[in-house]
Order: sequence, then structure tokens, then C-alpha cells
Amino acid sequence: MTWRFADLPVRTKFMFTLGIPVIGMVLLIGKQVDSNIKRNSVYGYIQGQSERIGLYSNVMHELQRESAYSVARLGGRPITGTDLRREWMRTDSAIMALQGPAPDAAPTVVEESVFNGLSVVRERVGAGTIEAPEVMRAYAAMDHAILDELARLQQLALDPETKDRVYAHLRLLHAKEALSGVHDLVITRFSDAEPGVRGMAELWEQVSQYETNVVLFERLAPTEVFATYRSLFHGPDVKV
Repeated sequence: MTWRFADLPVRTKFMFTLGIPVIGMVLLIGKQVDSNIKRNSVYGYIQGQSERIGLYSNVMHELQRESAYSVARLGGRPITGTDLRREWMRTDSAIMALQGPAPDAAPTVVEESVFNGLSVVRERVGAGTIEAPEVMRAYAAMDHAILDELARLQQLALDPETKDRVYAHLRLLHAKEALSGVHDLVITRFSDAEPGVRGMAELWEQVSQYETNVVLFERLAPTEVFATYRSLFHGPDVKV
């Protein structure tokens, strides 16, 4: 016997007719819910990475301040032990925030081992048993380790737009690192004596790195980010 839809009772045909769009609607809603879940997961990942980048950036900032204080003290500038200890506390606080529990990732090499020698450098700075160039190299090594970790995070970004945003932020951090190097070189090489050919070469290398990274930041930074940058850093001595 051949089954035909026309032979079914009216109530059955009505239920079939009503059920088809309902099933389609359920499937559509399920697809939208799944899409929203995935979108929220991506947004959560991006937010988490942004927070990590902010923590790394804050540690870099404090390390550069600590380097400047240390170099200035070794260069005979009026930096007291209280000034140093206050900056050490700021740096330690930033590092503790970075080393705090990360729900989605295990501690990186940067968080576990890069700062292990910091206490030794501080002790020698306080005692005056270390030269300024060695201090500069020690702090620069920590900064470069952080920048390398941020570059790794940038490679893990999920889409080209996010990659570009993180890369722009990285360029600005590299520029800030170069500017920190300029500051330390000016203190150590230009204060009490002629810098010499080597000193000038090191200085211009740092200046070149600063300018190159600022140009890359300007090209890649989102409009609103660059507007904020220009509103914060402006004047005849600032490259914008």
C-alpha cells in the first residue's frame, strides 16, 4: 500500500504543517546560540590576552624607571636609598600582578625566571659595586624577554585585525624601550665627559630604533588609539 500525505487525517496534516517551521526555527535559534557562545569565547580570549599585555607593559615601565634610578645613582645623581626602595616596591608590585594566577595559561618563562637576578642587581646598586653599563644590560635583558613574550602572544592572535593591534602596541613598547636606552646613555656617557665616537654611535642607534618603531606604530594603530596617544604625548620634542 502506497503512503500518501493526502490520506492522512486533517489533524495529522495540520501538525506536520505546523511542525516544519517550528523545527526550522529551533535549528536557527540553536545555530545563533552556538555562534554567540563561540563569539563570547573569542571575546573572552581577546580580553584575557589584552589584560596580560597590560600587565607585561606595566612591568616594563617599572623596570625602565628602576633602571633610570639605578644608573642615575651610580652616576652620582641625588638618588637616595629611599628613592630606590620606593621604586623597587613599585616594580615588585607590578611583577606580583603579572605572576598572579592566570586561569587560562600556565606561567611563562618570563614570569618564572627572568626576574630571578633582580635582587642581586639591586643589592650591588645599593652597595655601589656594579658599573652603570652592566646595570643597563641587566634591565634591558629583562625588557627584551618581555618583548619577546609579547611577540609570541601577538602570533597567537585569532584574526588579522587583532594581530595588527597587538603589533602596533609592540612597536610603541619597543619605541619606549629605545627611549629608555637614550636616557641611560645620556646619563652615563654625556654628563661628565665627551661621549666619544662609540658613545655617539650607541646613542644614534637608540634614536633610530625609537623613530622607526614610532613610525610603525603610527601606521598600524587604530584611529582612536593614535588620537589618545597624540593627546597624551605632544609638543615640539615629541615625534607625532
